[in-house]
Amino acid sequence: MVKKRKTAGSIPSSASDILSSAISISTTSRKLKSTLQTLIHTIPMTSPLISSLPSALNLSISESLDSFKSSHTASDPDASIHLRRLRIYAHISRFCILHPHKCFEPCEIFPSVRLLHDGLLLYQEDSDLMSAVASLCEDWWKEDFPGREDLMPLALPYLLSKSLTNGKKTDVHRVFALREAFCLFDFEDESIQDLKLLLIRCLITPLYLKTDEGKLFIVFLLGLDEQLLREGLALMKSQIVFENKSVLDAYSVVLFRVWKGLDVDDGKGAVMREVIEDGFLQEMIDWAVHERSNSLAMSIRKVLRGFLDQRTTKGVDKLLFRLAQPVLIRSLQVTNSSVRLNALHLLIDMFPLEDPDVTRDAKESLMLKQFFLIDKLLVDDCPIIRAVSVEGTCRILNIFWEIIPPPTVTRMLTTIFKDISRDTSSQVRLSVINGLIFLLGNPHAHEILKRLLPILGFLFLDRVLSVRTAFAELLLTVKDLRAFQYNKIVDLDDLLSSLANEHPSIARKITRLLMSTYFPSQKTISEACNRCIVLIKRSPVAGARFCEFVLLEGSSLKSVTELFGTILKILISAKNLSSEQVDGLFAACTNICTTLCSESSSRRTSVELIFQGKYKSLLSVAASVRSQTSLLNMASVVSPKTVTEFREQCLINLTMKCRGLSENQDLQEGIRTAHKLVFSCGWLNDFLGSIKSILEIAASKFQINRNLPSLRKKTNNKSKLQKKRPNKLGTSTIVDGLLISDVSTFEDDYSLVSAISWQLYDLLISEDTTRKNAILNSISLPMFSALKISSELCIEQHLNAHDISPILAYCSISLNMFRHMAEIADLADSTDVSCKHELPFDKAILSNTLSHLIGCINKVFVEKDSAVGRNPGSNLNQTEKSGRRQRSKCNNPVAEESTAGITSTIQTNNFLKMVATILKFMVEAMTTAGVSERSYLQFAAACTHRVISVLKENENNKFPFNEESSIIIKSLFTYASKLLNLFLSSMDNLLNVPPEVSCLANSLFDLIASFDVYTTKSKHALLTSSVIKEWLPDLVLGVCTEYLTNHHQHNQHPTFSSRPLWLTMLSKVGLHEATIDDGNSSTVMAESDATVLKTIMNMVITLLNKGSQEILGAVIKCFVSHLKIGVERNDCNFVLGLVHFMCVKLLNDNRKVESANDVLKELYLIIETIICRGGNDDDDDERRVYKYLKMSNDILKHVITSNDFS
Repeated sequence: MVKKRKTAGSIPSSASDILSSAISISTTSRKLKSTLQTLIHTIPMTSPLISSLPSALNLSISESLDSFKSSHTASDPDASIHLRRLRIYAHISRFCILHPHKCFEPCEIFPSVRLLHDGLLLYQEDSDLMSAVASLCEDWWKEDFPGREDLMPLALPYLLSKSLTNGKKTDVHRVFALREAFCLFDFEDESIQDLKLLLIRCLITPLYLKTDEGKLFIVFLLGLDEQLLREGLALMKSQIVFENKSVLDAYSVVLFRVWKGLDVDDGKGAVMREVIEDGFLQEMIDWAVHERSNSLAMSIRKVLRGFLDQRTTKGVDKLLFRLAQPVLIRSLQVTNSSVRLNALHLLIDMFPLEDPDVTRDAKESLMLKQFFLIDKLLVDDCPIIRAVSVEGTCRILNIFWEIIPPPTVTRMLTTIFKDISRDTSSQVRLSVINGLIFLLGNPHAHEILKRLLPILGFLFLDRVLSVRTAFAELLLTVKDLRAFQYNKIVDLDDLLSSLANEHPSIARKITRLLMSTYFPSQKTISEACNRCIVLIKRSPVAGARFCEFVLLEGSSLKSVTELFGTILKILISAKNLSSEQVDGLFAACTNICTTLCSESSSRRTSVELIFQGKYKSLLSVAASVRSQTSLLNMASVVSPKTVTEFREQCLINLTMKCRGLSENQDLQEGIRTAHKLVFSCGWLNDFLGSIKSILEIAASKFQINRNLPSLRKKTNNKSKLQKKRPNKLGTSTIVDGLLISDVSTFEDDYSLVSAISWQLYDLLISEDTTRKNAILNSISLPMFSALKISSELCIEQHLNAHDISPILAYCSISLNMFRHMAEIADLADSTDVSCKHELPFDKAILSNTLSHLIGCINKVFVEKDSAVGRNPGSNLNQTEKSGRRQRSKCNNPVAEESTAGITSTIQTNNFLKMVATILKFMVEAMTTAGVSERSYLQFAAACTHRVISVLKENENNKFPFNEESSIIIKSLFTYASKLLNLFLSSMDNLLNVPPEVSCLANSLFDLIASFDVYTTKSKHALLTSSVIKEWLPDLVLGVCTEYLTNHHQHNQHPTFSSRPLWLTMLSKVGLHEATIDDGNSSTVMAESDATVLKTIMNMVITLLNKGSQEILGAVIKCFVSHLKIGVERNDCNFVLGLVHFMCVKLLNDNRKVESANDVLKELYLIIETIICRGGNDDDDDERRVYKYLKMSNDILKHVITSNDFS
């Protein structure tokens, strides 16, 4: 056993034994390299193997290479064996040259290494062998052994390629360590073109651009050869357009280091510097100045940043002056604002431009010229240039304050503070503040800025949020400087006012600003709390907002919790507190509660302990809506389950103390808070039960007053009811269990119903699905019927009922109930389980609701039309209508209540809001359930005509047109257009579209024209025209749908009385243009001032020319149908005007409308027949008719006989 161990551990006696042993090891050992290293490094210096192993190794490598070359393919088994042996021989060669005792002579190993290197390209199938040979050559180079130059031609490209593909820092490090070997290559030799491509790839490889050794290697290779430098610079330039910041930063560093590393005394170095300076840098400066894209110009400047940041280096200042000074001085004064802006950026980066070799006077002269240009740019016409000039000026003053003459400093600051700070551009004002924040970094500027900054106090109240935010940041910067006092820049009252009303981001900055005064951490907690209380009492709203951010701005949890307890004690005592202070203290408590309880349950527990037992005391103090809202908020945040004593007060607030809710935002906030508490505490059933009773009682009172059947059960014996004596309870009367107030009026009852309806609507539009479903599951049919009655009353009494919340709630319940029932049905179908909760509503709830609302509105339309002596196609006869009006007067005393103090504008706006709400509901119903009836189109058209009547009243000063009216009309137009769009989209065949579609489309076009006819305030009209463009395709298609079929009977045209208003106005526009040279056209010109219609028609022309020729042909057929009527009526003005518009405007650039050619010819022949009959030449009117008809036919003839129609 001992002998065997010795034999196994002994060194082979001959070189052939070593090589054979190494080959056998490769097939059994996983740690081949470490085993071979041990085997070679244990050979002593005195061993005969030192002299015999190199020759044997050389022979074995030569034999293996020859055998491998003779193999048919590299994938043959024999080839794999030879590659494995070569890999072992490469490892042995490497361990020989790295022997710790340097036993082997490099010159004896070199032939083996040379053979392995020369065969490197043959080892493509064995990456391990290639890596081993490359490592061998790399170690040979590092050891500086003889012949190392012969081992680089193949090893170096391999290592370089590996670093470009593997993406490892170690590979970049290996290439950088061998960088001197690249000097061996002749870069003018075409045979190394592949190597040059690999080197150029380094300039776009992220690993080389991100690592220091990678950038140093790029610097080295660009300095190797002039042609390589040119190609590298060209590649850099091509990469700038991609605007990769890290790449551009790397290029700036590389470019400067290459320039700096070149030896100007060497001829080659001087030439390469010239390539960089007069070639690349000059081109970059020109490009940076003249580039149109601001982002690309900024990227170019980043490449130049390497030189701009190293201006202290010898020669850089002179270089920049020589390259940039002529370009910048000229470009700063050109008319192109983009060029001026780019040149300004460069001037600021390069300031001061100076030649270090000239005299001091020359330098000062050039400096004054630059200041003159900057002063000029401070008042430039372009706002962006002014903004950049301000920030650039402040940057220059900050850096060069000591060397700039005081008069120049004074002049610049005066311009900034007195003029530019009040610039009309918010971007410029923002730049003033940002520049001054930068300037505050120079202590030398503090003395003058201390006197000037108060001038800018008005910017704290600027109308633009970004400006106010920046100024708050300026105040925080000033606060940290001992020489300044921020309250001398902005008055404390202004600070508190902003804190109370500002955006949260600014309010938080103001809180940080005031912390050291009103909640200082250096003082005791008691003192800090007292100061905060003083702030709340001084400005309740601001103090409450201060408490919202005090914890977020670094105050300790202990101090804020103590502040919460202190405020509660003050509230409970309620001594010497005004109502505003009480509101502020409650709001402060709520804000602190929300902040403390939002992050930690332990914080919530501590707050709850402080709050517990104080509910009733606080409730007695909370007299206002705001205080009660804050208290409810606190209760819901701290512990909702412990506030049962709020239940009664909460329900009273929700049901009885909520009148005027739709117009009282404070009350709305309180109601929403109460809703949260209702849901969190499980009071929903009680709440819904209360509002159900109120709605039903109110609806029954409404019906009794209108002499309609009540919701409540009544006796069938009317005589008994009349004889029954009522029971009196205070000021109320009970009849058959129905509570009727003796003193309540319609306004009182309706106001309460409206408030409850608003709550239902607000809950149903919430994004909280759980709450919404809970409401829908609890709504009963009697409650829905009560809302139905209230909505009907709202419509009937639209002159008195100015809150449309009942209609909103009625529509919202219908829509959401339909969706809810559909979801329940889908769930039941998917799970095959019957629904436990059956809802008592019909599936046709949407169509039934719409039919009811349309009927109610139509009644109002009929009454209004009857009042002015016209009836738009109603089926009701005059006897029925007069009977209804009589019943309304006799049986509905509400209608006779005074409307004094309510203007016609408010009444009309209220009615239009009702109509717009119903149209919106109609659109949502069609979108949700696909319900559609022709009566919807009729209703929308009737509503549109009603709006036109309103505008006509505006012309007669009966209805003063205001901003709210415009918004309502715009909304109504949008919903009517959307309705038209839905009908057209639902039609499978446009040839069967009902005529109501065309009627609605014409009505909407009439509405557009009515703005020109009946309104004088163009700003209101423009509010509507901004939304018209979206619906123009639907309007055009709707107008011409009945003319799309070739079977349309053109002889059956509409009557003269049905001519749309918009066609009449359009003909006046065309008539004015056709008779512009006529002496009698002055009146026409006055009538044709149709600004809105002309704008819209230009859009229509563009749309038709880009769209289908079939649609354009249908529009022409529509025009021709109305023109025939005009010809029959001898309305020559209409005929000439519309023909001129149709042929000159509409067909001017698009004449290939073959489908309309026949109707144009027909119209031409009709007019020609009339002209041929002749007339009385002595009659001026008849002579004008024939003249205009002749002009019309001339226009038609030109179109018909054009080549496009031939």
